[in-house]
Amino acid sequence: MSESRSEPTSRQGLQPAAWIALASGIAVIVGALGPWLRGTVVVWGSLSLNGTDGSDGKVILALGVLATVLMALVVGGSPRLSVTVAAVLAFAAIAIVGIIDFEDIRSRVDRADAENVFATIRWGIYLVLIGGIVGTGASIAQLAISERRSPVDLSEEIGADVGDPVMDKAYIVIGSLLSVWLLVVLIGFLFGAGKQ
Repeated sequence: MSESRSEPTSRQGLQPAAWIALASGIAVIVGALGPWLRGTVVVWGSLSLNGTDGSDGKVILALGVLATVLMALVVGGSPRLSVTVAAVLAFAAIAIVGIIDFEDIRSRVDRADAENVFATIRWGIYLVLIGGIVGTGASIAQLAISERRSPVDLSEEIGADVGDPVMDKAYIVIGSLLSVWLLVVLIGFLFGAGKQ
């Protein structure tokens, strides 16, 4: 009886949401290594600021590697609930730090324009934002998929009695609300970028 239940459970970890979250983690890594800001000064020429040139970019890179490894474990057939929860938290942190950095870069561009320096926001920070927000949503979806497994399967997996299913659903709802909030904030920043 336990054999027949464990087979579908292990296949349940191979959901599209896990693959999307894995791809989002890779996007975050590429975005953290990519250019975030480019400025051109007539006398000095142009300069580019990559994500890892600052400490926040290094933090985002580390979180991106962590989220990617965690989701690779899920895709690889080890869909432990705690691994997916850790990935949700890593992606949410990436999105939050990315939004803060985007606002900082946008204010630098505004200041540069006031000083007659041509500055633009580059693709790296956008990739970090997209990867962080999509990764948060996809890992929350994977968490919901993992949560749907039977309590017997979960208790066998973690070797303990399963907690309150209402609390599990509460975590999913809180994570979903956080993801929607981050997306709304990102859209507000992106559409507000052209306003003075």
